[in-house]
Amino acid sequence: MVAMLATGVAWISILSALQSLRPVDVARMGARPGLAAFIVVFMGGMGLGSVLWGQVATAIGIPSTLTAAAAGMVVAVALTWRFKLGHHQMLDFTPSMAWAPPVLAENPEPESGPVMVTIEYRVDPSKRAEFVAAMQEVREMRRRNGAYYWSSITTPPIPRNS
Repeated sequence: MVAMLATGVAWISILSALQSLRPVDVARMGARPGLAAFIVVFMGGMGLGSVLWGQVATAIGIPSTLTAAAAGMVVAVALTWRFKLGHHQMLDFTPSMAWAPPVLAENPEPESGPVMVTIEYRVDPSKRAEFVAAMQEVREMRRRNGAYYWSSITTPPIPRNS
């Protein structure tokens, strides 16, 4: 009974963390379809798991099913000891500095408000149509991630110093 109580408390804690943190994370990214997929997979897994354990209980009885579930929990605990999160080779996420740092018009404070990011591309005029078509996907991604203005300005080609 103590193990079942502890497992129930842990399950409720995990559920509340998943249900509260995932929507915040997805909303920050602006990907509402991701939240919908999360809910469908989560609720579908709960439903399929219920059907599966119901069939197991029908076949071998409730006491044997609860024993099998307890054995599964012991195996899961053993696996968490073996594969602990955070104890694997960490990836290096330091910036590569492969290109020059951006030129800022001013140094904004962290909480100073919205920021305008301007990106200029110099495109070979013969490949303009290809470039515009490819940038439509980028436009959708930028808008989905929070950009609210997108402009396509055609300027004369800038001569390159070769």
